[in-house]
Amino acid sequence: MSTKTTVAAPTPFSNVFVIAIPFVEDGKTYYKTTFVPEKLRVLQPDTVINYQLISPTPTGVKIDSVTVKPEHSSQLSDPAIGDSGKLAVIIDANTVAEKFNITLHFSDTDGVKFDVDPEVSNEPPA
Repeated sequence: MSTKTTVAAPTPFSNVFVIAIPFVEDGKTYYKTTFVPEKLRVLQPDTVINYQLISPTPTGVKIDSVTVKPEHSSQLSDPAIGDSGKLAVIIDANTVAEKFNITLHFSDTDGVKFDVDPEVSNEPPA
């Protein structure tokens, strides 16, 4: 007698690399932030989105919190931030075509705070 094994498709991951480089203007520190990819298109259901700070971002920069607009969407899970502050994770149901602004709130060891709003587009399969 044989048994059938059903293998589920692997969980889709979208890794977004974040680089934050400080610069000084008029004696005040600001950050130029780059996302790779710049805009995220989510094409599969239940996609895990990872925002990861990478080099050459200074080691003292971290993600403090994440907010989402629109605020009451059923598409995105509550964000989770790793203990190091270098990774933020959101699960996207991607069952409805919708655009989101994910606001990443950052800080550095000198107390400089800054926010960046990368865009996420849900494009569910037909």
